[in-house]
Amino acid sequence: MKKVFTLLAGLMMLSASAETLTLYDEGAYLSAVPFNGLYADEVGNKTQVLYLADDLTAMVGKQISAITFYTEPEGLTLDGVTYEIGIAETDVNSLTDFITDGITKVGTVTMTPNEGQVVEVTITFNEPYTYNGGNLVFEDVVTVAGGMASTYWTGMNTNYNSALCYTFNSPTVRQFLPKTTFTYGGDTPAYEIGDVNHDEKVNIVDVTELIDSLLNGSEIPAEGDVDGDQNINIVDVTVLIDMLLGGN
Repeated sequence: MKKVFTLLAGLMMLSASAETLTLYDEGAYLSAVPFNGLYADEVGNKTQVLYLADDLTAMVGKQISAITFYTEPEGLTLDGVTYEIGIAETDVNSLTDFITDGITKVGTVTMTPNEGQVVEVTITFNEPYTYNGGNLVFEDVVTVAGGMASTYWTGMNTNYNSALCYTFNSPTVRQFLPKTTFTYGGDTPAYEIGDVNHDEKVNIVDVTELIDSLLNGSEIPAEGDVDGDQNINIVDVTVLIDMLLGGN
């Protein structure tokens, strides 16, 4: 008998209009991805999973509100481990080192053992993440260490470096994607070009936000591409300032 085990990373209610996208239900199993239980005993250990954009086209311009992973029938053996969850988009299409730029923290999750049955682990985001169409990185980082336990996750073997996890304090490549269900919905709100902070006004605050994001490597929404060349850089800052000063 399958039991659904939901781990909330926030109190946000899912919209009745939410859709789901389930991928990689191929019957393979791996213990290290998406959560590496054998190395859950040290704060800072992490795993990253890389989802290629071609598999995610249904969600472009939508807001991801939750992600679900699935154990094998033996269930969940991780106990007391808390992970911080992050999401990012990247041009990288094969992981050789951890992605560090542009990670958006979307919540935390604490594992509680539930053995002897398939367990669905659903992570509900504190705030929805707007998916812009790039390769998607899922990251979990141990923030509260717990007992080591080998939990196997169902999914699909791949022919590229689709995951990285810490093993003996160094990144180890895995060619595996976990069975994943994305919950998403709602078109991205339409904001004016230059409205980087999404307050429905374009002003000097947006210039400051854009500069800070560029310097810090933070995620920048599409409205930051002020010159429309599909690259967000210092040129967009210049064009935005020109717009505010009344230039063309």
